[in-house]
Amino acid sequence: MTDNQERKDLMEQRKRTPNEECTQFVDKKIVVEAFVTVQPRVYMSDPEIECCKPQERQELPHTKKHHHKKKAAEKSQCKFVVEQELCLRIPLHFDAEVEIDQQGILCRIDADHREDKSQTDNR
Repeated sequence: MTDNQERKDLMEQRKRTPNEECTQFVDKKIVVEAFVTVQPRVYMSDPEIECCKPQERQELPHTKKHHHKKKAAEKSQCKFVVEQELCLRIPLHFDAEVEIDQQGILCRIDADHREDKSQTDNR
């Protein structure tokens, strides 16, 4: 870009914003606060269940072969225990609800800025 073109662009900018030749900025530190509340949520979908190992069967003591024949005849039942190890895959979903309560603003006088101002005033 040539110097001539740069001057033209600068003049165009000044036409659009004529009062920006002397712009001042004020620096101020502030504190803005809000109370934040987090409500956790955990929920479960249907679990997946499957057999991990083959089942195991255990006979109860009164059904063993060596049990007294008279008692076995009186009881026309066969009792045993079956154990099965299950593998569970439980889908847990984690989420949170967040609420913000805006409290306001707190203006503070910054010690650094006061020192800068006093140095400026003494010049």
